[in-house]
Amino acid sequence: MNISFNMDIKDNAIFQRFMLKKPRVMFFHSYFPYFALFMYIGFYTFQEEPLLLSIWEEISIDIIMLLIALLFSIITSHLNIHYWIKKNPNKLELGPHTVKIDGEGLTYQSPVSNGFTQWSGLERIERNKQYFYVFINPIMAHIIPIRAFSSSNEAEQFYLQIQTYLKRK
Repeated sequence: MNISFNMDIKDNAIFQRFMLKKPRVMFFHSYFPYFALFMYIGFYTFQEEPLLLSIWEEISIDIIMLLIALLFSIITSHLNIHYWIKKNPNKLELGPHTVKIDGEGLTYQSPVSNGFTQWSGLERIERNKQYFYVFINPIMAHIIPIRAFSSSNEAEQFYLQIQTYLKRK
């Protein structure tokens, strides 16, 4: 099955919002280093100069440090993405795309890259009302807009076919 579509910046932005709804995945793959750093700083600050605080005060400080770490990591992640997009607009996967699936795997072609991934190299497929996301790893996916299909029946057939191939791997 071959699918052709035009990818725009809005498609990438929607994928970023989709991933933000998966805090567990994003925490361990994007935010954990910042979290660990802030918790390390907070823990050792109070170990070297012990304050006479109650257990609730210490827990409150740890929770505040956790929230600061999460907020800092979310903000820096988004700033890094926006900075990269402004600095490298030609390296985005924008423009015409072609995706082909068959019994061997998924073949993709875009203006800046092309390749083939066997089904054993893909993790899963997820979907929402607008897109299919064929995940390469926990935070990267091929974005396939449902608008690329001529009918909802064709889109459903595509989704079920990928699920079948992924179960065989």
